[in-house]
Amino acid sequence: MNAPQHAIRTHARPPQRAARAAPANEGCAGFSLVEVLITSVMVVSIALSTVPMFTQAMVNNTAGKDATEVANEARGHLERLLELPFANPELTLVAGAERQTAEYFSTLTRTWHPYPLPAGSAAVLWTRVTTVRQYGLPALQDGVLNPAEGLAFNAQPESVHMKEIEVAVQQAGAVFGPAKRITLKTLKVK
Repeated sequence: MNAPQHAIRTHARPPQRAARAAPANEGCAGFSLVEVLITSVMVVSIALSTVPMFTQAMVNNTAGKDATEVANEARGHLERLLELPFANPELTLVAGAERQTAEYFSTLTRTWHPYPLPAGSAAVLWTRVTTVRQYGLPALQDGVLNPAEGLAFNAQPESVHMKEIEVAVQQAGAVFGPAKRITLKTLKVK
Protein backbone atom coordinates (compact mmCIF):
# COMPACT_ATOMS: atom_id res chain seq x y z
CA MET A 1 0.00 0.00 0.00
CA ASN A 2 1.13 3.11 -0.97
CA ALA A 3 0.90 5.99 1.38
CA PRO A 4 -0.58 9.14 0.07
CA GLN A 5 1.88 11.70 -1.13
CA HIS A 6 0.84 14.33 1.26
CA ALA A 7 1.40 12.06 4.21
CA ILE A 8 4.98 11.34 3.36
CA ARG A 9 7.33 13.32 5.37
CA THR A 10 10.86 13.74 4.72
CA HIS A 11 13.31 14.59 7.32
CA ALA A 12 15.60 16.35 4.97
CA ARG A 13 16.77 19.75 5.92
CA PRO A 14 16.01 22.71 3.76
CA PRO A 15 18.92 23.89 1.71
CA GLN A 16 21.11 26.33 3.63
CA ARG A 17 22.03 29.66 2.32
CA ALA A 18 25.59 30.54 1.88
CA ALA A 19 26.96 32.30 4.97
CA ARG A 20 27.96 35.85 4.25
CA ALA A 21 30.81 37.65 5.95
CA ALA A 22 29.82 40.29 8.56
CA PRO A 23 31.06 43.86 7.87
CA ALA A 24 34.04 44.94 9.94
CA ASN A 25 32.12 47.62 11.92
CA GLU A 26 28.96 45.62 12.55
CA GLY A 27 28.38 45.05 16.23
CA CYS A 28 30.60 48.00 17.21
CA ALA A 29 28.09 50.77 17.98
CA GLY A 30 29.40 54.09 19.46
CA PHE A 31 32.55 56.18 19.11
CA SER A 32 36.14 55.12 19.02
CA LEU A 33 38.54 56.23 21.73
CA VAL A 34 40.31 58.58 19.32
CA GLU A 35 37.03 60.32 18.44
CA VAL A 36 36.18 60.78 22.12
CA LEU A 37 39.64 62.21 22.89
CA ILE A 38 39.51 64.67 19.98
CA THR A 39 36.04 65.84 21.01
CA SER A 40 37.16 66.22 24.64
CA VAL A 41 40.15 68.35 23.62
CA MET A 42 37.89 70.58 21.50
CA VAL A 43 35.34 71.07 24.30
CA VAL A 44 38.05 71.84 26.88
CA SER A 45 39.77 74.36 24.60
CA ILE A 46 36.47 76.16 23.93
CA ALA A 47 35.65 76.21 27.65
CA LEU A 48 39.10 77.56 28.56
CA SER A 49 38.87 80.28 25.94
CA THR A 50 35.76 81.70 27.67
CA VAL A 51 37.38 81.93 31.13
CA PRO A 52 39.06 85.34 30.45
CA MET A 53 35.71 86.78 29.41
CA PHE A 54 34.13 85.75 32.71
CA THR A 55 37.11 87.07 34.66
CA GLN A 56 36.90 90.43 32.89
CA ALA A 57 33.14 90.55 33.52
CA MET A 58 33.77 90.06 37.25
CA VAL A 59 36.37 92.86 37.24
CA ASN A 60 34.00 95.20 35.39
CA ASN A 61 31.12 94.41 37.76
CA THR A 62 33.29 95.12 40.80
CA ALA A 63 34.51 98.40 39.31
CA GLY A 64 30.93 99.40 38.50
CA LYS A 65 29.83 98.56 42.03
CA ASP A 66 32.67 100.68 43.47
CA ALA A 67 31.79 103.65 41.26
CA THR A 68 28.11 103.39 42.18
CA GLU A 69 28.89 103.28 45.90
CA VAL A 70 31.13 106.36 45.69
CA ALA A 71 28.56 108.29 43.64
CA ASN A 72 25.72 107.38 46.01
CA GLU A 73 27.76 108.39 49.04
CA ALA A 74 28.59 111.81 47.58
CA ARG A 75 25.00 112.38 46.46
CA GLY A 76 23.59 111.36 49.84
CA HIS A 77 25.87 113.72 51.78
CA LEU A 78 25.15 116.60 49.41
CA GLU A 79 21.40 116.08 49.78
CA ARG A 80 21.73 116.05 53.58
CA LEU A 81 23.61 119.36 53.49
CA LEU A 82 20.98 120.92 51.20
CA GLU A 83 18.27 120.11 53.75
CA LEU A 84 20.06 122.11 56.47
CA PRO A 85 19.04 125.70 57.18
CA PHE A 86 21.07 128.37 55.37
CA ALA A 87 22.75 129.55 58.60
CA ASN A 88 23.48 126.05 59.94
CA PRO A 89 26.94 125.81 61.60
CA GLU A 90 27.97 123.07 59.10
CA LEU A 91 27.43 125.61 56.30
CA THR A 92 28.90 128.63 58.07
CA LEU A 93 32.46 129.79 57.45
CA VAL A 94 34.61 130.22 60.54
CA ALA A 95 37.74 131.64 58.88
CA GLY A 96 38.89 132.61 55.39
CA ALA A 97 36.77 132.39 52.26
CA GLU A 98 35.87 128.69 52.46
CA ARG A 99 35.20 125.96 54.95
CA GLN A 100 36.69 122.52 54.35
CA THR A 101 35.83 119.43 56.32
CA ALA A 102 37.82 116.25 55.72
CA GLU A 103 36.43 112.96 56.97
CA TYR A 104 37.00 109.24 56.53
CA PHE A 105 34.55 106.34 56.58
CA SER A 106 35.64 103.61 58.97
CA THR A 107 34.89 100.04 57.96
CA LEU A 108 35.02 99.07 61.63
CA THR A 109 32.34 101.44 62.92
CA ARG A 110 30.57 102.00 59.54
CA THR A 111 30.39 105.75 60.27
CA TRP A 112 32.14 108.97 59.23
CA HIS A 113 34.87 110.42 61.45
CA PRO A 114 36.87 113.65 61.16
CA TYR A 115 40.57 113.40 60.37
CA PRO A 116 43.18 112.70 61.71
CA LEU A 117 43.08 108.91 61.80
CA PRO A 118 43.66 107.33 65.20
CA ALA A 119 46.99 105.57 65.62
CA GLY A 120 46.99 102.07 64.14
CA SER A 121 43.76 102.59 62.18
CA ALA A 122 43.95 101.35 58.62
CA ALA A 123 40.32 100.45 57.98
CA VAL A 124 39.35 103.42 55.81
CA LEU A 125 36.87 102.75 53.01
CA TRP A 126 36.27 106.30 51.69
CA THR A 127 37.54 109.80 52.26
CA ARG A 128 35.27 112.81 51.91
CA VAL A 129 36.12 116.51 51.64
CA THR A 130 33.24 118.97 51.93
CA THR A 131 33.93 122.54 50.85
CA VAL A 132 31.52 125.45 51.49
CA ARG A 133 31.99 128.87 49.88
CA GLN A 134 29.64 131.84 50.17
CA TYR A 135 28.81 134.42 47.53
CA GLY A 136 26.79 137.56 47.05
CA LEU A 137 24.70 138.37 43.98
CA PRO A 138 27.47 140.41 42.27
CA ALA A 139 29.46 137.16 41.87
CA LEU A 140 26.92 136.01 39.27
CA GLN A 141 27.30 139.02 36.96
CA ASP A 142 29.64 137.15 34.61
CA GLY A 143 27.63 133.90 34.91
CA VAL A 144 30.49 132.01 36.54
CA LEU A 145 31.17 131.51 40.22
CA ASN A 146 34.86 131.97 40.77
CA PRO A 147 36.24 131.03 44.20
CA ALA A 148 38.15 134.34 44.17
CA GLU A 149 34.77 136.12 44.24
CA GLY A 150 33.75 134.30 47.41
CA LEU A 151 32.91 136.29 50.51
CA ALA A 152 35.01 135.94 53.63
CA PHE A 153 33.73 134.49 56.87
CA ASN A 154 33.26 137.96 58.35
CA ALA A 155 31.03 139.26 55.52
CA GLN A 156 27.76 140.86 56.58
CA PRO A 157 25.09 138.14 56.73
CA GLU A 158 22.73 140.21 54.55
CA SER A 159 25.33 140.26 51.74
CA VAL A 160 25.56 136.45 51.61
CA HIS A 161 22.90 135.24 49.16
CA MET A 162 24.14 131.79 48.17
CA LYS A 163 26.49 129.06 49.28
CA GLU A 164 28.32 126.70 47.01
CA ILE A 165 28.60 123.22 48.48
CA GLU A 166 31.14 120.83 46.99
CA VAL A 167 31.43 117.21 48.09
CA ALA A 168 34.39 115.15 46.87
CA VAL A 169 34.34 111.46 47.82
CA GLN A 170 37.20 109.15 46.98
CA GLN A 171 37.51 105.47 47.53
CA ALA A 172 40.51 104.70 49.72
CA GLY A 173 41.37 101.57 47.73
CA ALA A 174 39.82 99.53 44.97
CA VAL A 175 39.86 95.78 44.54
CA PHE A 176 40.44 96.03 40.79
CA GLY A 177 41.74 99.12 39.04
CA PRO A 178 42.19 102.64 40.36
CA ALA A 179 40.20 104.06 43.26
CA LYS A 180 36.99 105.83 42.28
CA ARG A 181 36.50 109.56 42.87
CA ILE A 182 33.49 111.76 42.35
CA THR A 183 32.98 115.48 42.97
CA LEU A 184 29.53 117.07 43.13
CA LYS A 185 28.67 120.77 43.47
CA THR A 186 25.45 122.61 44.08
CA LEU A 187 24.22 126.02 45.18
CA LYS A 188 22.10 126.71 48.22
CA VAL A 189 20.24 129.97 47.85
CA LYS A 190 18.96 132.07 50.74
